[in-house]
Amino acid sequence: MRSLKVDERALEEEREIYAHPRFGAQLIPIAELIGALRAARTAEDFYRLHRVLFGRFLGVQAFIREAGREKRTARQRVAELSAERPLPCESLRRLNLRIGELDGDLRCARAVISLYRTIGDAIVWVILGCRRELIAPLGEGERVGWLAEGRGLEAEFEEIEWLWTERNVFTLHADLTNCVRHGDLLEVTSFTPRQVRLTEVKAGRAPDPNSKQMQRLARLSQLVNEGSYPGGPSGEPLILRRCPVAHRTHQAVLEEALVAASAETYVARVPEQGLLIEVYDSSDPAELGQAGAEARSEPARQAALGPDEDAALVYSTTHRRIRDRHQTFSSQLPLALLPLRIDLLCELLLGRFDVVVSLDPAVLERRIAEAGLGAEIARGEEAGDRFMRLHSERAQITVPAPTREQVLIELTTLDCLTETLAWFIADAESGGFDRPAVALGNLDERSTWMAGFALP
Repeated sequence: MRSLKVDERALEEEREIYAHPRFGAQLIPIAELIGALRAARTAEDFYRLHRVLFGRFLGVQAFIREAGREKRTARQRVAELSAERPLPCESLRRLNLRIGELDGDLRCARAVISLYRTIGDAIVWVILGCRRELIAPLGEGERVGWLAEGRGLEAEFEEIEWLWTERNVFTLHADLTNCVRHGDLLEVTSFTPRQVRLTEVKAGRAPDPNSKQMQRLARLSQLVNEGSYPGGPSGEPLILRRCPVAHRTHQAVLEEALVAASAETYVARVPEQGLLIEVYDSSDPAELGQAGAEARSEPARQAALGPDEDAALVYSTTHRRIRDRHQTFSSQLPLALLPLRIDLLCELLLGRFDVVVSLDPAVLERRIAEAGLGAEIARGEEAGDRFMRLHSERAQITVPAPTREQVLIELTTLDCLTETLAWFIADAESGGFDRPAVALGNLDERSTWMAGFALP
């Protein structure tokens, strides 16, 4: 398949992670977690799911801690032996081999942690009804990469258990997610109607409700629950906007392509003009090899994207997985919520499949122009900062780079995207919001991402 501009070492490490037996062993546990999430209907269902996820997360974190200690000890011993004369070559060789094994184990374990965080994010999205505009504020700031240790973790766990046993309140630990970066816990005080509360846990003492931190959490809780807050940064009401345009995607095309690739190794699909979906099965069931897959990819790309295929905006699920281990955006759908068959979804999450999506920016610009708007889609180096600048005669907005993945990963149709953009620019013209940049969210995304879920 056509190679993308990315660190080749990162791609090689990705292949090593996929081949690691500890990583492959996650296929069944991840399938069980996703199955439990789709079947969850009551607070008790979510509580049990959270307990399993919490326990597995802690187990992997403990392994990372212990493997890290062993690696540091081994490196220190290498330094000591390297100073000896004569040089103990065999001992050094064994130690360096062990350090290499530990490096692989640690990369694998961190990838497993990232998988678990994807499940944690999916739980949050389900609880909040896939309302992208409500979830986005939860992810502002730095994410926590590690669960607390010692008394701090004990206090958080005790609070989770007390809330469940004494008040029947399901509570999610924020550090199991990428998308909740405020407070320690997300309490679901009511499922119908949905009400949540962000809280902080202080070991040995109750948090001061009048502290700036607790007041900030209270404001954010109100914003998520009500979609508004009476006092914004400049004193004006802060209102989260949601577009009423019907949500449409090409996810059905993706599922069919994954099934086909399971037999053919490589398939290409063109769901509409200007959009190309390529799926590659790394297990190579058709025994094409890399050269055979590339031989099929090149004519498919030329037919779908024309002679100027190098101008296409390209992204893949492999690149998304790699990036999610370092940087995430709460406004983006967790991959664990893609509405695919569970077996296909789990293989995609672990990396057996790579889905590469290419968008012809010229085609999208023409579609937007037909709607009476102007758009300059960012290309090349500029594409890292924004998706496009969109303007009408009376307003202009910047559509941020993460929104691009609603096409390249979530497979939003170009008609849906164009209609949504038109609604947001009209909203800007009417004074609906005063920010120059927007995160796009549609009214009925829940019906797309949770179609097979038990939760009513």
